[in-house]
Amino acid sequence: MNYKFVFRLFSSVFVILGLLLTVTGAGTLSYFGVTEIPEINFQTNEVVNFWKTYSFLRISGAAIIAYGLLIGFLAYIEGEKDRKRASIGAAVGLLVLTVIALTQQIALWETIAGWIITAVFLIAFAVFAFLSLKKGTVKEIK
Repeated sequence: MNYKFVFRLFSSVFVILGLLLTVTGAGTLSYFGVTEIPEINFQTNEVVNFWKTYSFLRISGAAIIAYGLLIGFLAYIEGEKDRKRASIGAAVGLLVLTVIALTQQIALWETIAGWIITAVFLIAFAVFAFLSLKKGTVKEIK
């Protein structure tokens, strides 16, 4: 498995996913079960809570972008030991993302979008876990 290809692929996937969550507007929340977007009127708690939720979604999207950019730059690591360490780090981070996404999907979202995000994190975790555990897979194929 080509190390640089895997890191670049998932870097692109996470940057795109993060951008979708960050810049597509409050309508993104509808994919996670929030069906009504209240008018901006900060007189009621319902409206304030909605916009706080949307703000957190944007912060989460920005964090996913940052993670994608980080693993994109890790694609250029040269040493095999360093590649293995980067793969382990990516796998651990993705395991945390997968567990949190899965618990939120089951407890709150119950939507197709929630399953898609959980599946993306799970697939990425499996690939990076494979890279970190399989002997000799982190060597660059020339």
